[in-house]
Amino acid sequence: MNSLSDLAYDVVMSVQRLAAALEGKSVTLSPAAQEDMGYSLHEMLRRLDSHRGQIERNLVRTDKRANSLRDLARNIASSAEALAVALQKGNRKLLGNARLRPWVRRNVRNTLLELMRQLNSYADQIERRFVDSHVDVLGAQEETFPYQAARFVPFSDSGFLAFVEGSPPGVLAIDSQAASDESGAAAGEVAVEIYIGSDDESKIDRVVQSAQELVEALGYKEAGEAEIRRGSIFRRSRAVAQVGLDELKIRLMKVERGLELAQLDLRQAEVNAKESEAVSGLLTSLEGVDRACIRVGSLLVVKYQFNGAPVIFVRTLNQLEMHALTRFPEIQANPERALHALATAVVSLSDLEADGGDTALTEGTS
Repeated sequence: MNSLSDLAYDVVMSVQRLAAALEGKSVTLSPAAQEDMGYSLHEMLRRLDSHRGQIERNLVRTDKRANSLRDLARNIASSAEALAVALQKGNRKLLGNARLRPWVRRNVRNTLLELMRQLNSYADQIERRFVDSHVDVLGAQEETFPYQAARFVPFSDSGFLAFVEGSPPGVLAIDSQAASDESGAAAGEVAVEIYIGSDDESKIDRVVQSAQELVEALGYKEAGEAEIRRGSIFRRSRAVAQVGLDELKIRLMKVERGLELAQLDLRQAEVNAKESEAVSGLLTSLEGVDRACIRVGSLLVVKYQFNGAPVIFVRTLNQLEMHALTRFPEIQANPERALHALATAVVSLSDLEADGGDTALTEGTS
């Protein structure tokens, strides 16, 4: 069995590998991923300092306000190395492994082993997943134009998930009531629409089931009979809110964050078990189909093949966009053109709004 000082030096090696990955690779870490990884590295630093304080009887304070993940990793390396030195030398009556109380020795060992696992996991992800070559950024921008593809999450093999931001140019401002709740989360009743480009019943059932779990995770419950059109499948239904407006907004943010972090072995502190499982289930079910478009209220998830690789685009719809999809649901039956067609429909409805025509921008408009 390795001594504690050997384990501490192993942690140093692991964190040096992480620092090198952060510095030497072409890294594309999303803001959410940076935040979660930064939180975890801060926590590692705190735990190492705590153990070093137990051993040295004097807590060594470390500046935790690092400017980058790389700086945090280097701080952890310094802290782990200092811990190794404290374990290796000094007054054996107080600091030697043999003199440490069993519970202290056990806690230090468990911490070092866990830190090594986490650090190596982070380095693996950066080296394997967060490489620019996995993401055709310019191609993705073309696919979502006139919207903007952003916050990329590369898949482990090929392809990526990206969030779609911005609005089509020339679209007039949405009325003040709609603008006050751009996410559409205020609606007590929302649309649930699922297009699946497959006639495989088992695949269809998995996607539909995962979408229903997402509906519940977002705070809604499907009501009434679903309308189903065959030829591939296009399933339309309604869902009624089961929680208040504030909770609906919180759950929407958690699901969006869960989608962004689904490819990461990270803390996901802001995503509870229900949202996390729903997101994971949806992405897993979509692995079996090449083309799909899923809408739950203001959340739109589009999947198709781009340059031979799977891509998933996520868009949080505003009120005008939800109205456009209610008026023209067939947009969702062509995932490859869905975002382009949505932008065109939004511009048309915006022009009508400017002329004082179609002013009903609610989810219930048919």
